[in-house]
Amino acid sequence: MNFPLENEDMSLIKKFELEASRIPWVVSLAQWIPRYPTPQPIVDFLIEKIKKWETNRYSIVPWLPQLRDSIAARYFEKYNIEIDPEKNITITAWAIEAISSFLLATLFPEDEVILIDPTYASYRWCVLTARWKPISAPLDDNRDLNIETIKKLITSKTKAIIFPNPNNPTGSIFSLDKIKKLLEITKEKNIYVVIDEVYDEFIYDNEIFQSAIIFFKSYPNLVLVNSWSKTFGMTWWRIWYIIAEERLNKEIIKVHDNLLTCAPVHSQWAAISTFEIYDEWTKKIKKQLQERRDYTIKQLNQLKDFIDFQIPKAAYFVFPKFNYTDNDYEECINILHKARLALVPGSGFWNRWKGHFRICFWRDFDDLKEWLERLKKYFWK
Repeated sequence: MNFPLENEDMSLIKKFELEASRIPWVVSLAQWIPRYPTPQPIVDFLIEKIKKWETNRYSIVPWLPQLRDSIAARYFEKYNIEIDPEKNITITAWAIEAISSFLLATLFPEDEVILIDPTYASYRWCVLTARWKPISAPLDDNRDLNIETIKKLITSKTKAIIFPNPNNPTGSIFSLDKIKKLLEITKEKNIYVVIDEVYDEFIYDNEIFQSAIIFFKSYPNLVLVNSWSKTFGMTWWRIWYIIAEERLNKEIIKVHDNLLTCAPVHSQWAAISTFEIYDEWTKKIKKQLQERRDYTIKQLNQLKDFIDFQIPKAAYFVFPKFNYTDNDYEECINILHKARLALVPGSGFWNRWKGHFRICFWRDFDDLKEWLERLKKYFWK
C-alpha cells in the first residue's frame, strides 16, 4: 500500500531531539523546552478552579467567555483596537490546530499556500497534510519580507500566505510597512495573510514590535495567531487563539469543534489568570532572555572562522551558517555524535537554507557555557 506522505520525513527539529535522546550526555539546543516553571499565581488560580470542579467539563461553547474578553481587552489596552470577543476570537489547543482549522475552513483541493522561507517547519506540514501545495517565498538579504518576490509567486490558486513574526528561525522582525503592503496586495486578490505572533514579547535592544492587529479593521484578510505557551512556560498546557473576521471565524469554529470540541478547559482557566501578571512577568523573562542572547552572541563571535550569523532582534534563536560546507544535515549529525550537542539543520526550515543551523539560546547559563565549550572543541579539532 502506498501512502501520500511517505516521501516526506518528520520535522528535523523532532528528528534531532529524538536522536539526541538516545545518546548519553547530550546537551540539546534544538527544540525549546521551558527552563522556568509556570508562574505560581497561575498554578494557584487553577488549583482553586479544580477544587471547585470548574475544569471537569467541556466549555459550553468552544471557549470560556472570560478568556475571549480578556484577550480583546488586552489588545484594546495596548493598541486601541476593538475586537469583538464573540465574533472574532476562537480559542484553540495549539498553533498548528489553529492554522489547520483555518486551512481546512478556507481552502479547496489544489489551492496554494505561500510560506515565508525559512519558516517554522510545521506550517509546511499543515499544508501538505491537507493535500495543498506549499510555495516557498525566501526572505530578502536583510531577512525581511521580500514583497516583489511574493508578488511574482501569487497565482490564481494562491489562497493564503503564512509566516511567524518575529521569525522562527532567524529571530528577525518584519517591517510593519512591508506587512501593510502585503495586506494591500492580498486584499485585492482575496488572499488571507496569517501571522503567528507567538514571540511578540521577546524583543531585544530597544527594538519596537507592533502587532499587525493594528491593521485588523482595514484588512479583513488578516488572521492572527498567538499563545501563552512560550511567554508563560505553558507549552504543555496546549492553549492558543486565533483572531479573524466574523464570517471566517464562523468557518474556523466549525472545523475546530469537529477536530477537538474545545481547548483544554483547565488551560483556558490558567490563561485567564495570566492577565493579572502579564506585564510584570514578561518584563522579567525578557530581561533574562536578553542576557542569554548577549552572552550567546559574545561567544559565537569567537567562532567566526567557522560560522557567519546575524544578531537576532527577537525570539530565542540564532541562525548561523557554516562557512565551510552547505551540508548542514551531515555536519549537525557529526556535531551531535562527536560533540554530544544537538542543533537543528537549516534545511529543516526549507531547502533554501542548507548550510545553516539553528541554536536555541533559552537555556540555563551552565548549559550555554557547556555547549559553547563543546562547539569550540569540535571546530578546533
